[in-house]
Amino acid sequence: MSRSFPAPAAALLALASCGAPPDVGARALAVRDGVPSDDTAVVALVASPVPCGRTPAILCTGTLIAPNAVLTAAHCLEGRPAYSMAVADGASLGTAARVHAVTRLVQHPSYDPQSHLHDVGLVLLEVPITDLAPRALATEPLPSSRAGSTLRIAGYGQPGEGALDGVRREGTSIVESVDSLSFRTRPGPALSCSGDSGGPVLGMQSGAEAIVGVTSSGDPPCVAYADNAQVASHVLDFIRPTLERTGAASPRTPALPGAALCEMECDDDGSCPLGMHCGRTMDGARRCALGASEPGSFGDPCAQANATCLRVPGLPACRTYAICAGATPPVPGAPPATDGPSPPVPRSGGCGARPDAPTPRGIVLLALLALFRGALRAGRRRRAPACARRARSPRARAGCEGGAPRRCHRSDRTPRCADRGV
Repeated sequence: MSRSFPAPAAALLALASCGAPPDVGARALAVRDGVPSDDTAVVALVASPVPCGRTPAILCTGTLIAPNAVLTAAHCLEGRPAYSMAVADGASLGTAARVHAVTRLVQHPSYDPQSHLHDVGLVLLEVPITDLAPRALATEPLPSSRAGSTLRIAGYGQPGEGALDGVRREGTSIVESVDSLSFRTRPGPALSCSGDSGGPVLGMQSGAEAIVGVTSSGDPPCVAYADNAQVASHVLDFIRPTLERTGAASPRTPALPGAALCEMECDDDGSCPLGMHCGRTMDGARRCALGASEPGSFGDPCAQANATCLRVPGLPACRTYAICAGATPPVPGAPPATDGPSPPVPRSGGCGARPDAPTPRGIVLLALLALFRGALRAGRRRRAPACARRARSPRARAGCEGGAPRRCHRSDRTPRCADRGV
């Protein structure tokens, strides 16, 4: 369910994107009652740029279904430019995880954010992953006769209410009910939760394991049920045609340390190094930028856990990232590499300030913080508890507006709820 804020609060949210990248993954929840997984086709969708020396901000889970394609949930891609996301693989998303550049995000054209129907999407990679075996897709929808049977689920995030560790986990759930476009599972004993959105639900077909579902939504506290999109119902109309239209692109070269990127104007994303995009600054200059950060260039290898030591797609070592002198936040206007129009996402990483120099924005942020808190409290008095993971109590998490039971997406960001019966 979306939440509206008064105008001053909206301004605060825009300013809050300044500073270090937010640890949005700290609110994620992984497969409850799961165990570490060695399923290498299961990957994480993370916010870009990706910091070195710490777990990245986990947005969702996905599954490699072709060397250059990751299957995930459509809501994980909603309103997000391709350059703001990267794909990370590994049993643990620590310092050893690899980061892959994303070139395009594609949602199912019939995806309905209110009912959660057709919640299927694809993340296309610029450089194919050739050393991991893709997972097979189910060729037949899960039949109603499978009710009561066990399926395997997998995903990244927090184990229960524990600290975020970025470990890939898996477990088993039980099929509760089935229809032509989706099916519902219950704990068996594991259950998907926030942060597992887009992750695979796997079952046996023709003697081999295949992806039968994509994790979509469920009850907010993640203790009763999860709803999943039927994969086979979307293969012929969406997945296969999209993959067939995706030709083999010529991958760009990685950003070399010492390259004078701050002195070079870019014409489009193709004129920037691998994993970077061409952004426009407020003074009209076009410079290459990494992810949602400001334009900058790379320096020496590093390993510190800070906002200036970042992982570079295509390079094994982390590199220092220096913001171009006088850089300002990219203006919404440079075309994002997405399917159809996509609004810009909040930027992070300084909003024009050098990392070592405080700015008046910080003072404004503090001034607006009190106003935002007051408005938020007033909003809470006007509203019944929302079915968002940010609810402070189990009772609040278990209900939604008016006490009606709801279901929420399993992604870490932007929870959206729908009536349970829809």
